[in-house]
Amino acid sequence: YANSALKLADDLFRLVRAEAVDANSFAEFDLAAVVQDAADEIWALARAKAVRVVVGGIDDWGEGEGSVVRGDRELVRRALVNLLSNAVKYGPADSEVAIRLRAAGTDLAVAVSDHGEGIRQELIPRLFRRFGRLPTRASRRESGIGLGLMIVKTVAERHGGRVLVDSAAGAGCTFTLYLPAAHPLTPAALGAALRAAKAVD
Repeated sequence: YANSALKLADDLFRLVRAEAVDANSFAEFDLAAVVQDAADEIWALARAKAVRVVVGGIDDWGEGEGSVVRGDRELVRRALVNLLSNAVKYGPADSEVAIRLRAAGTDLAVAVSDHGEGIRQELIPRLFRRFGRLPTRASRRESGIGLGLMIVKTVAERHGGRVLVDSAAGAGCTFTLYLPAAHPLTPAALGAALRAAKAVD
């Protein structure tokens, strides 16, 4: 109960902070580096469940070459950690979770995919609601309070982006966070984006 209360307080604090973030305080940062940081943070949780976290796309971007976004670095990192944490918790043991960075028009997209039981289409609209726990076997098996994806959605929207989910029952899930790129892609960055997109495909 104490751990649950602490988790609730922490998530509520993060949600309030995300809702109140001031765009005037935003700074540029390298999204590829944040993707790697999030993957590193989730390593212990993944190892405990024998889940392999595969990071794709970031090696195709040179530092400062197109993978720069403008925003609150810590909030974006937390949003990616939430997505990875869910993928590890709700996916099967001894499986693989992938996080990949790619270009998507004028946005940068970070996709997190798992091989879990998936989500029925009629339940997807409930995912991003406050305390939006789903009536699935995986949700009943794992503890949680249903604020993680609300935080992800709020962070995305406060940064001028969005989050989408692609899933079906029995087919795993892919959550994709889209954030506007801070600068137009240079020719070198465009080549990196094409290589990253090909790696994702």
